[in-house]
Amino acid sequence: MKKSTMVLLVSLGTVALPVTATAMDSSMSFFVTSVGGGDGANFGGLDGADAHCQKLASTAGAGNKTWRAYLSTSGKIDFKNPENSVAAVHARDRIGNGPWHNAKGVLIASDVEQLHSNNTT
Repeated sequence: MKKSTMVLLVSLGTVALPVTATAMDSSMSFFVTSVGGGDGANFGGLDGADAHCQKLASTAGAGNKTWRAYLSTSGKIDFKNPENSVAAVHARDRIGNGPWHNAKGVLIASDVEQLHSNNTT
């Protein structure tokens, strides 16, 4: 059975330049993809996942922004050697403050709280 991975990608760019030769609205600030990186869900950590997002956005004509994968990592506490401890990284802390618009320019959420709420209006 073939497994697929879906990754939500968001832009941290604050300046959206017009995207030429596409039907995308230049205010697009996130997209969802099922295009994998060739090794299942292994992108080599957050840096690799971010690079994958940036490549996909560039291929689609939206590479003029900084794109990040909406992913988190778990932390690790090393009680014997605290200097080796690694802090957790939370997806919602990596994506900026909003607003988020889809490829048609429609506002999806104006801030992080609205993005993560159950409110559908």
